[in-house]
Amino acid sequence: MLSNLTSVEYAFWMCALAGTLFFVLRVMLIVVGGFGGDDLSGGHDMGHVDTSGMDAHDMTDSSSVHDSDVAFKLLSLNSISAFIMMFGWAGLAAAKQHQLGAALSTLVAFAAGFVMMVLTSYLFVLARKFTTEGADFRIEKVIGKTAKVYMRVPENGRGKVHITVDNQLRELDAEAEDGKTIDSFSSVTITEAVGPSLVKVRPLANKAPQ
Repeated sequence: MLSNLTSVEYAFWMCALAGTLFFVLRVMLIVVGGFGGDDLSGGHDMGHVDTSGMDAHDMTDSSSVHDSDVAFKLLSLNSISAFIMMFGWAGLAAAKQHQLGAALSTLVAFAAGFVMMVLTSYLFVLARKFTTEGADFRIEKVIGKTAKVYMRVPENGRGKVHITVDNQLRELDAEAEDGKTIDSFSSVTITEAVGPSLVKVRPLANKAPQ
């Protein structure tokens, strides 16, 4: 079959097969093991800039950096592999089925490949946004909020609390602000963030029934 192809059609076939194989492998890596999200901007993840301790001006600058990072996703390996894949298949369809000729088929292939690249870039950025919402959690968000003790906080010891932040239930280590025991199922106020997952808590005036 390949012996009857023109050089342009042969190039389309190679792009279609290689692009499809590489694209499918990268999607499988992402689904199975969370790999394949690297891009051509050096592998730096600018979407997770720590904004703790920044003022409003700093956070504006951070937002600008994030927007720049999103733009770089257009040149990610995922989108480039999608471009090559669609370039090949669209070129073959134009050349073999519609007999458009080498020049016009190549133009159609480039257009289809570019559309596929933009679409893939958008989809991967959107998927990344949903899967990294949890990683953007900042412990400072819970200060002043009410939590529920589900593992007893012993005297001068450490227990655990549950709190809902940004519609996600989170488990945090907790120590009593005054060092006294706080029973399980008590409602508490988080008064201080001690570490990435450790907070100081104070019992509310009205405890939950035991």
